Amino acid sequence: MPRNSKPVARPRPGAAISNTKSTKPETPISVHVFNVVAAVAAGLIIYLIWKQWIIFGSKVGLYLFIYTRKATPQAFQMSLVLAPLVVALAHVSRRFIDSRPWLVLAAWQVAGLAYQLTMRTLQPMTLTDIIVSRPVNSFYEPTTLYSAYHFLHNYYDVAPKLGRHAFTNMPGKILFFYLLAVFTKSPQVMGYIIMVLANLGSLVAYTITRRLFNDRLSALYAMILFLLVPARIYFTPLLNVLAPLEILLLLLLMMMYVERSRAWVSVLMGATLFGVFIMEPLALFSGLVFVAVLGLALYRKSLTWRGVGYLILGNIAGFLACCGLFYATTQFDIFKCFVHIFHIAHQFYDEVKRPYWLWFFHNIKEFFINAGIVQSCVYALMLGLLARATFVRPGRKEAQGGLWERIMTPEFVFVLGYTASGLALNASGIERGEDTRLCLFFTPFLQIIAARCMASRLNPTTFDIALVATVLQTAITINTVRFMDWK
Repeated sequence: MPRNSKPVARPRPGAAISNTKSTKPETPISVHVFNVVAAVAAGLIIYLIWKQWIIFGSKVGLYLFIYTRKATPQAFQMSLVLAPLVVALAHVSRRFIDSRPWLVLAAWQVAGLAYQLTMRTLQPMTLTDIIVSRPVNSFYEPTTLYSAYHFLHNYYDVAPKLGRHAFTNMPGKILFFYLLAVFTKSPQVMGYIIMVLANLGSLVAYTITRRLFNDRLSALYAMILFLLVPARIYFTPLLNVLAPLEILLLLLLMMMYVERSRAWVSVLMGATLFGVFIMEPLALFSGLVFVAVLGLALYRKSLTWRGVGYLILGNIAGFLACCGLFYATTQFDIFKCFVHIFHIAHQFYDEVKRPYWLWFFHNIKEFFINAGIVQSCVYALMLGLLARATFVRPGRKEAQGGLWERIMTPEFVFVLGYTASGLALNASGIERGEDTRLCLFFTPFLQIIAARCMASRLNPTTFDIALVATVLQTAITINTVRFMDWK
């Protein structure tokens, strides 16, 4: 990560470069081939979803999201309206992202929320239905029965009386609803607040991508793709949609520390880590992404091993300070709670007997389809490019420079960290089913990888294909599949 570097300025699209000849480079034929392959793959998978031939979950694996009806004409009509609008706004954004970045960012926050609310009309339940539903969101109910102090102080007496999700999760999500209740008692308004907060993760994704790759176009693509992730829209306004924001904030703080080495940043990172731990501890499996980014900083000598040590100490201090505050005020022991929840999770899988190896493969299918089909194709392309850079034969043009020179680039390092994190989580067997919801915290990393590749190695057509495919997939899937048993 270069220090104090400025984003690369891009010429205004359509601006005259020379008097007679355009200097615009020709798009390699391989890019056109990839675009065709990605479009066909997306079209085929969307067709299979429309025909209800793709199973979300697994009958044999004992967890299934069921189709409730055929896609209605409204889903197709909405796609025909939204897809051109999204593509048009993306084209305008490319034109102005260098000259008026804040205007572009603000426009996408408004457009993203409007898009998500429009897509949600294809679901049969309202925001209120989901927020107050005990089977789906039992985190809200305790706020109507107990004070926050009583809930934490008597956690082991209160928790077994709550719904299954509240009893089997860390208490952070319940505490978040206590926080929302300070501002509003309306479940509908709470739903809107959750959506707005979740969308702020797109701004963090933009900032991380811009800092990591020093390129505003890549950052713009990452922000847009973040806002459109199908899985996030399926499960809005469940608090899982906040997990991407939390984990990206943690990564951004670490990148800020790498650039400035400020002690307060590392302590704040520890406090943020506590927030992730008490709300979504599963998200900590993304830690290998952090290790990869730190490794890149060490390789480039923008951080020393001593700096890493101070970073770890600051994290520990911030984390333990939050633990101590909770224990001093409510006698709530977060470590004891985590062991308790971990035991419940393993006991659950022992009882339901969901097969480990079956879900190892189904989780991969579920995640990559619902995180974005074209984006997943781009990720596969990046894996191929990484493999070529790693195993290229000596003497070939691609073999210039050493192995470390070839793979220690921000793109490849990020792909390596992301891939290792995903494999570690899947191999752990800690989640078997519901991967679409439980792994929402992994989706922004995929969008960042896809965004960078589309901006630097592919062309705008690839991005347009991704937008159209994502809109169509989201509309048809959310219209036909019941992702939440809200009654």
